[in-house]
Amino acid sequence: MNKVKILLVLVLLVSIINPISVVGEDLGEWTTKEAMPTPRSGLGVAEVDGKIYAIGGFAFRRYTNTVEEYDVATEQWTTMTSMPSPRDRLGVIEVNGKIYAIGGYDGIDYLNTVEEYDPKTDTWTIKANMPTPRSCLGITQANGKIYVIGGRNVENKYLDTVEEYDPEKDQWTTKSSIPTPRAHLGAAEVYGKLYVIGGFGYTGYTNLIQEYDPVSDEWTTKVSTLAKFLFGIIQKDGKIYTIGGRNYRNMIVNTVEEYDPIADIWTSKASMPTSRFSLGVIESNEKIYAIGGMYYDNLNTVEQFTTSSAVVLNID
Repeated sequence: MNKVKILLVLVLLVSIINPISVVGEDLGEWTTKEAMPTPRSGLGVAEVDGKIYAIGGFAFRRYTNTVEEYDVATEQWTTMTSMPSPRDRLGVIEVNGKIYAIGGYDGIDYLNTVEEYDPKTDTWTIKANMPTPRSCLGITQANGKIYVIGGRNVENKYLDTVEEYDPEKDQWTTKSSIPTPRAHLGAAEVYGKLYVIGGFGYTGYTNLIQEYDPVSDEWTTKVSTLAKFLFGIIQKDGKIYTIGGRNYRNMIVNTVEEYDPIADIWTSKASMPTSRFSLGVIESNEKIYAIGGMYYDNLNTVEQFTTSSAVVLNID
């Protein structure tokens, strides 16, 4: 018996005594779910108590105010009370159980409209207008405040404007401008800091990440390898996920990237089954949902992403 055979025998003996677990690369896993009733793009999505709300967008060649609720547990869709103002490319965010629909475009005007939805009563309330009318904006929240970042306005300008909304006071405050004006961007909060990723500006596609500290009202710029826009974005467990969109070649993609802002590291994850842009992305019950969007036509596709799907091979 040569040395190689002796080594193999020893490995097998060790594995019998102490079974070996081999963990594969953790890329995540996608599952197709029940389709949304209304195919649309440019929608906003939010989650409250295990229900996902798909709001507004562009559907059937018109700007829509449709609101549809998806029950994660039963996988059923229900039509809810329509939003007062039809629009797409708006910002939608949840704070303290209420959902806020902000800005957007209605086919004629860039809007500064703010409407609050209460899922418990299925009712809408008009709130104080945002100071700057715009669409294609980034939106996120931190410490009970909503932050609207960048976007485009009626003059077709890319904006660097940052405005903070306090839902309790129904009051807007202008904050320090983002260093790089852009639209079609993504924004997310991690550990109290806001991260603005990708988008399109005066120099074209941008790969800049800009971090905002709401306490100091200051921005820090980082360089990324990611250059895409019109993607979905969500934060989960301290990581930021960018899903779908268009890349620097203007191609519609299904790529998924995970960004760790603490380590400042990007990781490629399992690609979404359906390539698309202008989709809604939201997290519910530890799963990420990609909803609607466009691939040359409006989609009603719903796909669920499980971020942890390590493959374990037991040798026993």
